[in-house]
Amino acid sequence: MKWDKEIDYNIAYAYYTAQRDYEKKEYFKKKTERHAKRYTYYTILLIQLINKCNISEAVEGLYRVCNGLTQQARKRKSKKMISIEMPKFDVKICRKHVELLYNNGKVKTPLISTWTKKNIGYNTHSNKHAR
Repeated sequence: MKWDKEIDYNIAYAYYTAQRDYEKKEYFKKKTERHAKRYTYYTILLIQLINKCNISEAVEGLYRVCNGLTQQARKRKSKKMISIEMPKFDVKICRKHVELLYNNGKVKTPLISTWTKKNIGYNTHSNKHAR
């Protein structure tokens, strides 16, 4: 079985941003946790796609932004910086779910990768290597 599904960067970027905008709009209407969780997951996948990092590095970066620590995080292997900029209200939407994913310095990646496989149809590894 081939892990990398060779997804197109532009198509994935457009899909994630459209879904993220939809979930944000639905969150404003209904104020449900389901939409906040989905918004958070699409944000994490978008961070991973743009920065070509591991899913755990994307979660850690978003955690740092949500807690006001910094707007950047460092990749573990290459030591390059991951840059994340988000409006304050978007941070408020993501904070609760990011804290559930990033518990005591350990990232629960199976939650995101299983959700991505179920809802989008490919694994997060393909997201990292999108062209």
